Amino acid sequence: MPISDYRHIPQVLDEVYLLQPETVLELGIGFGKWGVLLREVLDAMYGRCRPDQWIRQIAGVEAWDRYKNPAWGAYNQVIPGDFAEFSFCPWDGMDLVMMMDSLEHLTPEVGRPFLDSLVANNKQVIISVPNGYMPQDEAVYGNEYEKHRWTFNGLEEFERFPNVKLLYQGLCTVVSIPGKR
Repeated sequence: MPISDYRHIPQVLDEVYLLQPETVLELGIGFGKWGVLLREVLDAMYGRCRPDQWIRQIAGVEAWDRYKNPAWGAYNQVIPGDFAEFSFCPWDGMDLVMMMDSLEHLTPEVGRPFLDSLVANNKQVIISVPNGYMPQDEAVYGNEYEKHRWTFNGLEEFERFPNVKLLYQGLCTVVSIPGKR
């Protein structure tokens, strides 16, 4: 689905506020909720409400263009395509990469090395995944990218990263992982 649970929004925004990233990339923007929330925390709350006043660079990647709506206007750039299939990594060196309910759409065989690459090549990574099995074996709205291909059990998958920070646990698990850049 192009949306996610709302209960972890305050914890994620608190983390983003503390990090104060200059550059952000969201992988799998769906409806675009996070772009709007990031823009508010990183620019609008400092009086920079119009696009010509924004100083933070917020980009997103989305494979399903049918989700496009006015919320996408909060991003400086939306890159079309499947982020897992890029032949190059346009997001290396970002201050913050966010995957909010998109990692579960990859298989573990693709997702683990992809996540390792994000952590190795960026300053911080925030991930939100469903906590436990959440059935979504069909193409929601006809979108094949919406199928769940990986099940997570709380913090277990992320404990291998040093200094991983649990931001929220409930219907989903949300972690902040320091990168190596």
